[in-house]
Amino acid sequence: LKSLVSFQKILNKSIQSSMEKDPYKTGPQPLFKIIAILVQPEIVIHPPMVDVSKLLGKLVNNLARCSKAFTRWMHNTCMETPPQYPSGSEDEEPVVFSYNLDISKNHEVNKLISTINDTISNSVSQVTRYIESWRKHQHIWKLDKNNVLDKFVSKNPVTLDFDKKLEEYCKTAEVIKQEPKVAQCAFIQVSCDLLADSIIKEAENWVKATINTMTDIDKKRIDEIGKYIEDMNAKLEETPTKLDDLKEMLSDISTIISSSLQMELDILGLEERYRTRMLNAPTKKVFDEGVASVEIDHEGCNVKNGDPSYLRPAWFKLVDKAVDVDEKLEGVKE
Repeated sequence: LKSLVSFQKILNKSIQSSMEKDPYKTGPQPLFKIIAILVQPEIVIHPPMVDVSKLLGKLVNNLARCSKAFTRWMHNTCMETPPQYPSGSEDEEPVVFSYNLDISKNHEVNKLISTINDTISNSVSQVTRYIESWRKHQHIWKLDKNNVLDKFVSKNPVTLDFDKKLEEYCKTAEVIKQEPKVAQCAFIQVSCDLLADSIIKEAENWVKATINTMTDIDKKRIDEIGKYIEDMNAKLEETPTKLDDLKEMLSDISTIISSSLQMELDILGLEERYRTRMLNAPTKKVFDEGVASVEIDHEGCNVKNGDPSYLRPAWFKLVDKAVDVDEKLEGVKE
């Protein structure tokens, strides 16, 4: 009974310590420290709560059954009662007369065992609820990135759509960084540092995948505009020798000048999307001896492949060239 009472006190002190709000006040340490990690697609606890429950249950039972070591004396003697074999065969499990039978019927002992088991069960439930609270982020690691992004791209998203998607994952990573990573559930301490790091990494992978998808789309358009500018420059360098050649050149000049505003808007859109990628791309600082820290993109995020910065000056140069050629052809047109 004293052993069970002592064990209950240990549990209560650990639970009371977990409820203390004063960070500078020291008290009993948690009886168990467990860690939660992400082993996709599930959150895994080590050691498993099933093993912890079994261990504590076995400990309680051992405390209650320790009286089995005390064998009863035979009637009117100081001699221990020898093991009994009801069927007369020593191959079977013997019946040992001990004080455990009396203790197992003791109301106070049974009540204390029930209280301890309830305390253990409550602590395990708290751990389960705490771990479940992390599953609100499970879409981060469970959904297939390629399938989700392919479906997203099929809807022809605009810059605002990409910006919202990137903001969602960046915000998730930031929220997890700010959340407490250690919780004490009654007498069990749960560490989720590794779990949080894994989820943050997955959120950053979503950012990278979204940026790469956006870059691939914009790279095609950037290449198209760059090729168009290159081809038009080459055509404006030619000298028309036939009437058909002249008509074609004048048509190209007219197209370049008339489409100038729309092209500027297209380039502006590409520049804005590039800025969106640069703002949301995960970065890291690299320190070099004697050199100031430099921020570079994380590996796997090819944001700079879709840099449209060369298009605007190239387009303005083409328009100016078209205007100059048009003026030079005034005499020929007359």
